[in-house]
Amino acid sequence: MATVELLGFRAVTKVTEDGGVTRKTLSEGEGYERPNEGATVRVVLEGAEQGEREWRTDEEEALAGLEKAVMQMKKGETDLVTIAPAYATPEALRPAGGAPGAPLVYTVTLVDFAREKESWEMDAKEKLEAAEAKKGAGNALFKAGRMERALRRYEKAASYIEHDAQYGEEEKAAARKLRVSILGNKAAVGVKLRRWGDVAKDCQAVLELDAGNLKAHFRRGLALAGRGEAPEHHQLVVRPRRQMLLAVR
Repeated sequence: MATVELLGFRAVTKVTEDGGVTRKTLSEGEGYERPNEGATVRVVLEGAEQGEREWRTDEEEALAGLEKAVMQMKKGETDLVTIAPAYATPEALRPAGGAPGAPLVYTVTLVDFAREKESWEMDAKEKLEAAEAKKGAGNALFKAGRMERALRRYEKAASYIEHDAQYGEEEKAAARKLRVSILGNKAAVGVKLRRWGDVAKDCQAVLELDAGNLKAHFRRGLALAGRGEAPEHHQLVVRPRRQMLLAVR
């Protein structure tokens, strides 16, 4: 939860818990909605950068601190945003000319935004398509070695098809198959990050849906071994197939 510190007649809000990003509202916005992950936002910047910018959130198209602040704003709102160096990432997006180690200060106006559709707003077909798209984005990030970001995509993909009460039989079958794939890919990320508890949990979920899933058995074996729990007689898999079993799909 954001904390508020009074400064004069305006409130300075901590966007991040450590105070590395703060914002002070200069002009109130309209309505109550704010951008969500995947939203397309359009802003006007003054200060550290000048001009109009548009980007899609959660795609590393803007500085992390700037995006965090914008996602707490309403349409038409203008804020004074201060960003500590730790949140001025990715480095390639930092404005030139700033003093090393100094915070970046922006006056930001959120001109407009279009929220990404939430799962509860979708029908069954849209949910399956959204889950497949997020899984594909996760796979691309996985192959690029961006494990944390890949994991976020897989988690988002799984959230679209977590419940299937509204699905017909064919859609339930498609969702089940897709869940197996997404959970397996989450487990693959866990192996890379050596988060054995998460690997074991995801593999167990896969095996509840597909008891004979070879990749899930293999990765679960890795998790048990990683936690020192693998029984001596348990043979994980022959080496020639190891890379195939670690891959995402």
